[in-house]
Amino acid sequence: KFAMFIEYMKFAGINILHIILLLFISMNCLGQTNLQQARKLLTEGDNLLVAGDQQKALQKYNEAISAKPDYADAYMKRASLYAWMGRNTEALKDYDKAIALNPYTEYLYDSRAKIKLLDMDYDGAMSDFKEALKMNPENCEVICNKALARLNNDDAEGALIDFNKLMDTNPKDSTYYMGRALTQIQLEDYEAALSDIEIAILSGKDLELAYNIKGLIFMELDKPEEAIAAFDNAIELKPDFSIAYFNRGLAKELLGDSKGSLEDLNTALDLNKDFESAYYTRAMVKNTSGDYNKAIDDLTKFIELDNNFSKAYFKRGYAKNLLGDYDGALDDFNEAIKLEKQNPEIYNKRGNVHILFGNYQNAIDDFTKAINLDPDYGAAYHNRGIALILSNKRDFGCEDLKQSIDLDYEPSREKHRYFCANQ
Repeated sequence: KFAMFIEYMKFAGINILHIILLLFISMNCLGQTNLQQARKLLTEGDNLLVAGDQQKALQKYNEAISAKPDYADAYMKRASLYAWMGRNTEALKDYDKAIALNPYTEYLYDSRAKIKLLDMDYDGAMSDFKEALKMNPENCEVICNKALARLNNDDAEGALIDFNKLMDTNPKDSTYYMGRALTQIQLEDYEAALSDIEIAILSGKDLELAYNIKGLIFMELDKPEEAIAAFDNAIELKPDFSIAYFNRGLAKELLGDSKGSLEDLNTALDLNKDFESAYYTRAMVKNTSGDYNKAIDDLTKFIELDNNFSKAYFKRGYAKNLLGDYDGALDDFNEAIKLEKQNPEIYNKRGNVHILFGNYQNAIDDFTKAINLDPDYGAAYHNRGIALILSNKRDFGCEDLKQSIDLDYEPSREKHRYFCANQ
């Protein structure tokens, strides 16, 4: 049939080569048209993003990808927007696609690494940073991002190597002095950290950040007054600097100024409604002042933002227990143990709740677990002793109370005199 088709073309005076060339040209022109349309849509999306309309910008990026599904820049733009919107899973998929289409752009690897860091994929992030640096070993932005990633993963020694390399080639860049100062804080070399941050301040650039870091150094040196002065400078330079308010609130609490601390923490949260650490810290301040209901409110908000932090459940359970909400306390202690199975204090607190419900064997099991995790835990011996006595095992209970006394847990002395006078 194909031979007959060729013969027909010849009979009609049509050159088959011309047909193929026309087909190729039309396909190529169509590809160019699609590319032009995709670029136009990306530009429209960019303009909408500048205007603050993320949803319509996303729609344009989607249309650009539909117009040209093999256009790496479109996936890159959409990935960046997804990351900005906090949709990290979708951002990663788009960066994967962009890299598959264009594996020779260091920016893509650097951007994907940042998303992986947010997902706590440290190894994946470092792999991407290394790929980016293979393409351009002198890319200072990538080196700096890698250093900050190392610092975030408690690899201060590696971060110091990176910042030193950056400063060898850019000795006047204040950003690198600030980064190295943060690294020195983690290495507990506070003198070196102060030296670096003073140089950063002298540069006159990003002073609010530099003063904030200076305040952190003074906090580590247990000098809250000096820290507050530094945070004051940061806030004066940037009145909407929520992190500086948060840090100043911590410093004020160290000085016993709970009222001033709460004012700063309130301001930090007014400026940033999703500031997780501020909710947790404000809850701790409220706990200290005995305002347990409001502490519970803050811990509940914190857990809505981050439900993987065992201490938040533990602290909320502790507050509920003090307010007599024993069911709620037990639920929170259960959640805390799911997240942190090796913390003896949580088992000890849950054991106390079991005693209140009369579940003595469950209490004994929890106290035993706490003791196994910490053989010098005097309070756990005391509590297990009480649970054993209440479950008619006085001899064993008195042995635990005696062990608790030997561990200098003073409340056991009175209990031992009361329950074990004849032993």
